[in-house]
Amino acid sequence: MRNIQACIAILLLAWGGPSALACDGKSEVEAAFAKQQKAPAWRTVVASQNEAGNKQEQIFEYIPPDRMYRKILIIGQEPAVETIAIAKWAYGNQGNGWSELQPPMAKMLSEHIKQVVTAAPKAGADFSCLGKTAYEGKDYLAYRTAPEKTEKGTELARTIYVDPETGLPAFNVIAETKEGAVPLLKESYSYPTDIAIEKPF
Repeated sequence: MRNIQACIAILLLAWGGPSALACDGKSEVEAAFAKQQKAPAWRTVVASQNEAGNKQEQIFEYIPPDRMYRKILIIGQEPAVETIAIAKWAYGNQGNGWSELQPPMAKMLSEHIKQVVTAAPKAGADFSCLGKTAYEGKDYLAYRTAPEKTEKGTELARTIYVDPETGLPAFNVIAETKEGAVPLLKESYSYPTDIAIEKPF
């Protein structure tokens, strides 16, 4: 039996079970994220909540090979915290203006960007292929990990939705496997053409 936070941690690492359809779900998920790395830019919006119901939103924007913008907002605890990383430099804003971050923090952010933008995507587990699946009003190719049972007896699974037209990831959702469950974590991916990440001063 596992608690919810432990299950989320496992599902975030797991990219199980035999294929429901004649496809290699693990390879197809890795291919979708590899294609994402070749996009000119992309935005990830991460909405999550803890067991107490506290909600958090994070926005990440990436421009390969070495630029990132991040905004973190804990609902009810404004202002948001913003970060810009460009190559070996980084800047932060906690609501009182932008300042340059120290080299150790800048290096850590640079390593994060390399991991997201250039490192070959690796799935930590198999994905079942769910085939064409409707989500938020559109059909996607869906892939799901094996459910993890929480200490409360509920089952959580991670589902990746890939746009069949572009081959790009659209959503990464961790939620109970029952129909209509509210996600505990939801990443939404989009690919705007007007993303710009520049030094703030």
